[in-house]
Amino acid sequence: MRKRWLWGLTAIVLGVALYMFTGSPLSNNDHTMLALGRLDFLPAMALVLLNKIVRKAAHLLVYAFMAICLRNALYPWRWTYPAAWLLTTLYGASDEFHQIYVWGRTPLFTDVLIDSLGAAIALFIIYWSHRKRRRRLYGSQTS
Repeated sequence: MRKRWLWGLTAIVLGVALYMFTGSPLSNNDHTMLALGRLDFLPAMALVLLNKIVRKAAHLLVYAFMAICLRNALYPWRWTYPAAWLLTTLYGASDEFHQIYVWGRTPLFTDVLIDSLGAAIALFIIYWSHRKRRRRLYGSQTS
């Protein structure tokens, strides 16, 4: 990880982009429904469900990427994984808090949980794959 600073910068840029995006009243549920409304061959209930899935998947994926960026910026520090998860979760919570003051946005605790879950899943996958690779390279000596 020679370019840890680049990962840290990417996490910061992502955080700023998220802050600006979620600070816009145009990034609310109604506008997502409007975009999905072009799928007029789907029944209304399917569109509502698809809207929910798209919005929650976006939370999961964006915060998974943020956790990966933070993990790579902090690696090989001993507390890399917990710190990356905690920083990502705290940022998700602060972003939801920020939405209290944005017209047309609704802060949800469940979104913070989804953000945290996305971070945890991404970090677990990285940890597991690195551990598996170390075992393959060095045998069962590594625990």
